[in-house]
Amino acid sequence: AGTTTTTISNGNVRITISLSSPEIASIIFDKASGFAITKGSDLIITATFTDGTNWKWYIDNVLLSETTSTLTWYSGDANIGKHYLSVTTEFEGVRYSGSLSFVVTQ
Repeated sequence: AGTTTTTISNGNVRITISLSSPEIASIIFDKASGFAITKGSDLIITATFTDGTNWKWYIDNVLLSETTSTLTWYSGDANIGKHYLSVTTEFEGVRYSGSLSFVVTQ
């Protein structure tokens, strides 16, 4: 992350402003997008984001009940085909998100 410093002088007043670029942060999954699971099995996936809180998991935009960084989801009621998983977490008041697709097979 870079820092930019600007100093403004006007008579007896001197103002110094330093701006720092935020760290680029992303959620990392322990599976790659496009993986497949068999209908009726459990999907277990972990997302990594240092010091993330308030985890929220979604499949096909439906909020799930899991609130930790690991999701266990039973695929027995899922339709065969492609689905989308997303997760959000918060760190220092900022919300971060990640998503991937997966396929439920017969």
